[in-house]
Amino acid sequence: MEKILLINGSPRGAASNTRKATQAFLDEMNRFGEYEVEEIICSQANISACKGCLTCLKNESGTCCIQDDMAQYIQKYVAADILIWSFPNFIFGVPSDCKKFMDRLLPINYPQLEKTDAQHTKHPKRYTLHYKKVFVFCSCGFYNIDANMDAIKKQFEILYGDLCDVILIPEGQLLSNRFLQWRTADVFASLRQAGASYAKTQTIPSELLQSISKPAMDIDSYLRYIDASTVTRTAAMTDEEYRLEKVRAFFRSLVLTYDPSVLAVPNSVLEIQILDIPYEIQLILTNTDCTLIEDKSQFEQFRLKVVSNFAFFAGRPQLTETTNNTSKQPDLNKLIFLVNKFEKAGVRKTMRFS
Repeated sequence: MEKILLINGSPRGAASNTRKATQAFLDEMNRFGEYEVEEIICSQANISACKGCLTCLKNESGTCCIQDDMAQYIQKYVAADILIWSFPNFIFGVPSDCKKFMDRLLPINYPQLEKTDAQHTKHPKRYTLHYKKVFVFCSCGFYNIDANMDAIKKQFEILYGDLCDVILIPEGQLLSNRFLQWRTADVFASLRQAGASYAKTQTIPSELLQSISKPAMDIDSYLRYIDASTVTRTAAMTDEEYRLEKVRAFFRSLVLTYDPSVLAVPNSVLEIQILDIPYEIQLILTNTDCTLIEDKSQFEQFRLKVVSNFAFFAGRPQLTETTNNTSKQPDLNKLIFLVNKFEKAGVRKTMRFS
């Protein structure tokens, strides 16, 4: 059974978006191979920053002067058959806790230098390293990886050479959004295929790595998603204005979760009135997209009224319907199904728009 050391460098630990992507890969590896996985969460580990004193290079054993958990982690690192680094892109590099772990690996080297070719040198290794493969999983909040993750890719290529596969994932904020799973499904499918491929053949096809690095959402939609996810309160805003802006941002984000395959009818209109805030919208649902209309003068004549608290009982909200346009009779079952997609199936719950 091969030993995998997973170095989780995200400040969010187990809740990391990158960690979720890494787990999809590991799940398929475990289906087709036998692995023992041990995880180090850098943000929770007792690891101090390197002092740069080089004490570890000046003594025969390579012992660091700092008394913390890093000594045992080095032994785990040396004994691993497979190393996995998992972290988000922070200012075009690794997060600070992850960098502390990386810096404290200095004792695995001897202080001397040796030639790698006529013009380059490196430190020889103090230990016989058992790992035969290294994976790096890194996600970023940018739309693409070009020019945003080049430094990370180069750093790990220098550290591990041909042993390393660097798996870069753009639009990282989408990875943990369960309402956008239909958009990220291809990315996770490619991650699982990559894990299965390595377990079976010890290789990952380049086309799989490229598909993982392909944005899940087009650039304009992603910019709208980020804009809707980052409401900034200005000094001039009152509490009511800030609250209204957060409500507006919620519905701008909600539009992007719309899965066109939900509705079989060509056109539907969902109108939502917020009773305790002066806000009323219509969502125009088609077989291709969802459009948010906030200008009442642009509203469709069809009206579907949804009370602020529509209680879920056995998964069916209480809706009231009125219409003055018989050509746009709603399919209530499909509308109910659409609304219910935004909640956990089988859970009795009240959704409050307030």
